[in-house]
Amino acid sequence: MLAQSIGGTFQIDHFAQSQELLAPVAVGTICAFIGSFVGQPVLQKVTLATAQIVVAGAMLLIGVGLAAGLV
Repeated sequence: MLAQSIGGTFQIDHFAQSQELLAPVAVGTICAFIGSFVGQPVLQKVTLATAQIVVAGAMLLIGVGLAAGLV
């Protein structure tokens, strides 16, 4: 009986937490789809070298932020 009540509490807690996360996940999913549709024409005009430079710069900024303790 005790194991069942603990398991039931565990499930209820996770269900409540999943309900709290539903809105941010839904908004993130919708924004990802909008970004892919809007970005598709832009990416056709961007060269591979430009994309590599942008990614390298972003990785460098994130690395500096991690090293400095900002992120």
